[in-house]
Amino acid sequence: MKKTLMFCVATLLTFASAAQSTDSIPQSLDRAPEQQQQPMVDMAQLSYQAQDTRLSVDERAQALRSLGQYPSQNGLVAVARALKDDNAQLREAAIIGATPYQLPHRWKMLEPLLNDEVKSVRLSAVMSLLPDYAQLDTAQRSAISSTTQELLDFLPSQKDLESQLMLADTLRWTGEHQKAEQAYAKLLETAAERPEVWLNYSDNYRAQNKDQEAIDILDQAILALPKNGDFHYAKSLALVRLEKRTAAAEEMEKATTLSPDNSYYWFLNGVLQEPIDINHSIRSFETAYMLSGSSEHLYSVCDIYVRHGHTNSEVCLEALEQHAPAYVIEQLRAQMPN
Repeated sequence: MKKTLMFCVATLLTFASAAQSTDSIPQSLDRAPEQQQQPMVDMAQLSYQAQDTRLSVDERAQALRSLGQYPSQNGLVAVARALKDDNAQLREAAIIGATPYQLPHRWKMLEPLLNDEVKSVRLSAVMSLLPDYAQLDTAQRSAISSTTQELLDFLPSQKDLESQLMLADTLRWTGEHQKAEQAYAKLLETAAERPEVWLNYSDNYRAQNKDQEAIDILDQAILALPKNGDFHYAKSLALVRLEKRTAAAEEMEKATTLSPDNSYYWFLNGVLQEPIDINHSIRSFETAYMLSGSSEHLYSVCDIYVRHGHTNSEVCLEALEQHAPAYVIEQLRAQMPN
C-alpha cells in the first residue's frame, strides 16, 4: 500500500504544483484566459476505457488518471462512477481524474472518500482538496480536518522529496506559515534545483501579505535557476500587489522572453504594457491569441483595438462574432469612434 500511496502523492503533487491559487493573482489580473489550446485527447475513448470491465484494473486506472488532464462530460461520468467502485486502486485513480473540475463539484464527489476504509484513498482525497483549502467554508474545513491531520502525521515519516514538499505545501495551505517556512527552507538545502520549491516558498509569504519577502525569495530563485520564466511571472504579480507596475511590466516581459510559448504570460504582458507602450501591448495581446487561438484572447485583442482606434477593429469584431454573444459585440462597437 505504501508504494501505491506514494505514487498517488507524486501524481497529485504534480497537479497541485501546476495549479495557481486565484488569490495569489491581483484583482486586476485575476481572470486567466484559456491557456494553450488543448492537445487532441480522445476523452470519450478514455472514458470508455475507464469503465470497460474487460480491461485490467491497471489499464482502467491509467485511463482514469489521463481523464484528469481536461474536463469533459463523458469523463465526469466515468470518474464519478469509479469513485464509488469497490476497487481501491480505481477510486484513487478517479481522484486524480476529478482534478479538472471546479471545487463545488469535486467536493461533492470526493468528500465521502475522506472517510474511506482504505488509508491511501483517504489521503489521496484530502491531497486533492487541500490546494483549495482557502475556498472551503467552516463546515468543509471541519469535515476535512481529521484526514488532514492524518496526512500531516503520515508525511514526516516519508523521506522522499515529493512527500516533504507535500508536507510543506499542506502546512502552507492550512495557514501554518511559520512551519511551512521552515519546511521550505530545509527543502532548499537539498532541492534548490526544483522550481516549485522556490515558487511555493514565495507563495507562503504572499499568503501572509509579505510581498517583499516573496520577492526576496524569487530573486534568489532567479539567481539559482536563471532560465525559468515562472519566477519572473510570480515576481511581476508581487510587484503589482506592491503597486510597482512599471517594474512588474519589466518582469512580465522577462517571463515572455524565457517562456515564449506561454500565451497567458503574453496576455498579462499586454495588460501591464498598455499604459507604458501601447504598440507593444497590442503586439503582446496579438501574440497571446496567435499562440492559444482562444476566444478570450481574441476578445482582448478586439477590446484593445477598439479602445485605441486600431484599423483592424472591425475585422477583429467580425471574427469575434463567431464566438461571443451579440451583446458583447454591441458593447465593443459602442466604444468605436463615429
